[in-house]
Amino acid sequence: MRLGLLGLGRIGAFHAETLTSLPVVEELVVADLAADLGPGLPLRSAEPGVSFPDGKPFTFFMDRLASAFRAELTAFTEVVAG
Repeated sequence: MRLGLLGLGRIGAFHAETLTSLPVVEELVVADLAADLGPGLPLRSAEPGVSFPDGKPFTFFMDRLASAFRAELTAFTEVVAG
């Protein structure tokens, strides 16, 4: 079973740990805008060759949001353009 989890705060991290311990869970995909995810979390990127967490941490939420929006918009326009 493949599952997605949004947010890795205190409760989300607990859920991630619980879900990854279940033998029926083959893959857990997580998303969180926080740049300060701890190295103790067993995370990997769904994209081949990309390590996670990666990049320079953001200080302000709006900077994170703008960066994510630009990346998503770029990816979307590439898909539409073919």
